[in-house]
Amino acid sequence: MASLKLRRAVNTMLKDFIGLYKDESVLIISDEIRFDLGRTFFDLAKKICEDVFYLEIKAKDNYTYEPPDIVKESMRAVDVVINASEMNFFDTHALYEVSKLGVRVGLVPNINEESFLRCLGIDQEKITQSSEKIKDILAKASSIRVETRMGTNLVIPINDRDIITTTGLLKKIGDTGFVPSGKVFLAPEHQKMNGILNIDGSIEGIGLIKKPFKIEIENGLIKNIIGDSAEANEFKKLLNKTNDDGKTIGEFGIGTNYKAILSGEYYEDEITTGTAYIGIGRNIHIGGRIDVPFRVGCVFNKPNIFIDDELVFHNGKFISN
Repeated sequence: MASLKLRRAVNTMLKDFIGLYKDESVLIISDEIRFDLGRTFFDLAKKICEDVFYLEIKAKDNYTYEPPDIVKESMRAVDVVINASEMNFFDTHALYEVSKLGVRVGLVPNINEESFLRCLGIDQEKITQSSEKIKDILAKASSIRVETRMGTNLVIPINDRDIITTTGLLKKIGDTGFVPSGKVFLAPEHQKMNGILNIDGSIEGIGLIKKPFKIEIENGLIKNIIGDSAEANEFKKLLNKTNDDGKTIGEFGIGTNYKAILSGEYYEDEITTGTAYIGIGRNIHIGGRIDVPFRVGCVFNKPNIFIDDELVFHNGKFISN
């Protein structure tokens, strides 16, 4: 049974972040692993809306990248979808298609209860303002340069790229995203990123990095992995599962959630203030052209970020006026 704190957090998410209306239809998707969380969403959504449906899918070690047809059809039939299962719908064709139909989709990240409660307990206006300010700066820029004391030196061309913010607010028709959230991200110009990245935060599917290692990026493609630590070898195994498109940098992002911490819960790591990340692989629905069933994120700490040669982040701290 869900704790009182979790029930309160779910209620806050439904009312303040998603903004459910009484006359909306809602679909809750869950699985046996996150059964308590899914049923909590279902029970509390029923107190707000007349038409609430619960769909439980079988948890699997390895999902196909797209949800099953029965799930996709069910998503099209409602006003709001909340995915509380372990299956990640983000950057899938299914999510993009239902968003175009006007369906709002809230994705509950696969993080533990403590992380969920902490990251949701934010000043929403504060995160929205900082995220939008960063977005405005990036929207006028043509390039990003990222440096760290640990050896990162990346040049990222971003001419005419879509800049995306996700703050957890999903109140407009067709809004989709994670809740809780807090980041600004984009798809860089295809195959134009160059430099060295030192990974010292975490890697999706691996966890916190105890022994940092470097990757060499040439024309957007990972050309070399420098290091023989356990994490470096695990990373090599991950990349061996895909082709060159899957080894191409498809995303760059900056965390803006000041309640998030580097914890090894990958989604929380990616939204943590003071960090930045790259996403390797799929970016077709964020303005890119890579359409492969593979995406791995890599978080790094305390970057100096120059936007059109102006220092905007110093050791991970936003310093622009």
